Amino acid sequence: MQVNNFWAETLKSALPVGESFDILAREIQIGDKNAVMFFVDGLVTNQLMPVVMSYLLKVDSNNTRNVTDSKEFIKINLPYLSTSTESKVENILKAVFSGLVAIAVEGLMRLSLLMSDPIQTEVLRNLPRKKASEVLKMVLQKLL
Repeated sequence: MQVNNFWAETLKSALPVGESFDILAREIQIGDKNAVMFFVDGLVTNQLMPVVMSYLLKVDSNNTRNVTDSKEFIKINLPYLSTSTESKVENILKAVFSGLVAIAVEGLMRLSLLMSDPIQTEVLRNLPRKKASEVLKMVLQKLL
């Protein structure tokens, strides 16, 4: 049965995916669920993404099959990554343009954000915040 991925469709229409080479959407399979990772190339380090991707691609289907709650999904499948959930589009866009990775998993009501602790923040973010906020402003104007 094909399940709609509300957050993937919402972010694909809100972000300039395909229009900007810096905004990336990577479709992956996490267990038995389709997911899309959204992030800004250059704000997330090249060292981090292969680690995150390899971890997520190894998630067992038994750990995702009956999970419908975003917090439970994180607790079971992303225990070693600092994460939170979000359901407001504006907050998700701010997070992505601040260097965080948004993961839209089919069947979940909230979107997962890969976070960082204060020490990791400098590793995850390579560009000044001012440029990210300018891009966010442009995207929000596109939405309004």
